[in-house]
Amino acid sequence: MLKTSEWLVRMRLNGKKPPMVFIEIDREQPSDWFAWKETWSIPVLSLSSTFPVERLDLRCLVGLNVSIIADAYSPWVWALWGKIKEALPGYAALNIRSFAKSEVDDFGWHWTAASGDKLLTEACP
Repeated sequence: MLKTSEWLVRMRLNGKKPPMVFIEIDREQPSDWFAWKETWSIPVLSLSSTFPVERLDLRCLVGLNVSIIADAYSPWVWALWGKIKEALPGYAALNIRSFAKSEVDDFGWHWTAASGDKLLTEACP
């Protein structure tokens, strides 16, 4: 079975584009949300914060909607956020759970080339 990143690369090379890609940071196993049938067509990449950001090849994310989910802010997460934006996704969101106002909310930023960085609570023009 292919790793998720290899599956995503193969999908892109075949001209297919998933509706969203989730990147979970430092998760030993995906959250229950990713077990839902409605999410099966959405790639979920797991990434360790020990991996050097500068070595990431993110070309498979060009033009896609990307959501990064991290439990806490760190300089590494911020460097990843910059690298994701450099890959020119269609839309990117950075969800930081430690900034959340409650256990069910995420907080962070979202980005498009047209609007730049905005709080998740702000609309993109």
